[in-house]
Amino acid sequence: MRLLLITNLYPPQELGGYGRSMADFAWGLRELGHSVEVVCSDAPYLKKKSNQFEPTTHRQLQLKGSFQKGVSHILDPFERKKIDLHNQTILKNMLGKYHWDGILIGNLDLIEHEILGILTKTGLPIIHHIGFTSPPFDPIYLPKEKNYKVVSASKAVKESLISLGFAQKNSPVIYPGARVELFGKKATSRELPKLPTGSINNPICIAYAGLLMTTKGLHILIEAIIKLKYKGISTRTLIAGAEFQSGYRKDLEAFLSTHNMKHSVSFTGELNRNQLARFFRLNHVFVFPSIYPEAFGIVQAEAMASGLALISSGVGGSKELVEQGVNGLLFQQGNSDDLSKQLSCLVDKPRLIKEFGDRGKEIAEEKFSVIASARKLEILFQK
Repeated sequence: MRLLLITNLYPPQELGGYGRSMADFAWGLRELGHSVEVVCSDAPYLKKKSNQFEPTTHRQLQLKGSFQKGVSHILDPFERKKIDLHNQTILKNMLGKYHWDGILIGNLDLIEHEILGILTKTGLPIIHHIGFTSPPFDPIYLPKEKNYKVVSASKAVKESLISLGFAQKNSPVIYPGARVELFGKKATSRELPKLPTGSINNPICIAYAGLLMTTKGLHILIEAIIKLKYKGISTRTLIAGAEFQSGYRKDLEAFLSTHNMKHSVSFTGELNRNQLARFFRLNHVFVFPSIYPEAFGIVQAEAMASGLALISSGVGGSKELVEQGVNGLLFQQGNSDDLSKQLSCLVDKPRLIKEFGDRGKEIAEEKFSVIASARKLEILFQK
């Protein structure tokens, strides 16, 4: 099949896991033998465009706003209309370039619904993959054509979209998936640290990876490790991710300094996927402390593929990756006391770290690989 993928941001210009997931879908479909071309915007403020020639990526769409230092919207209706006309022209030209077999859409934030009319008129099968628990636009703009299908990134996303009139009960669920083959010992040649005792010389090693912002709940993790300190349990925490909320990291560092904990916490900044794979292997456990309902939480699948135990707040679709007592533990959303309790449990029973890590790797490879998700997209297009 020859497929056209339409999205707002595309690597190396991205924000978080969902931006990567569209590129991963493209990779997976190509691995299955399909041809994929991408149309997206150009956002060099996120990361400079590679000098490398991109024959299948066309950064020609315009956004009705910016993701620089948060999200901002263009409000001028004339400017918005001008952008819509530009995007419609670009897509008309792309659609006329080849004989296409299908269109995959993901993440229309700041592009919005105005492009859909042109796409549905082609009669081509269109899969719109929704990766957030809130709709990308008002349901009144949903295409009625039978060639347009909404697909959810998790059961939680589907349930939310149904409640908001944006999806049907028979709408498919296709997880974003993780590039599991890029993680773990085989990919990195790194051993995991020996099991912890919670002592100064053998602390429990904790990983966090995600945008630095309040809704991701990193402050809950910081509170939990401070509470462990006062219980006599030593920790070492590595934090990966770009600062998305101004001043958030500074406030966390000040809080750590107040409790004389800065020495045991390191901020690595944003990491690419290869760096992230090595980062994970330095730790025992991955903590996912998000407060806002997540659509899925790809980083959990990556941590599982790396052999780490999970401790998760389980909000939204993130709960679908955690089998309580099998590959990890759940804690009450926003409750640092409960999180510290679950971390203590792993120190008291370190064998659980290995058990959870081993089983988590198996689950990630069985259920949450990009190839598994790409096969589901392939079947859906062929139907």
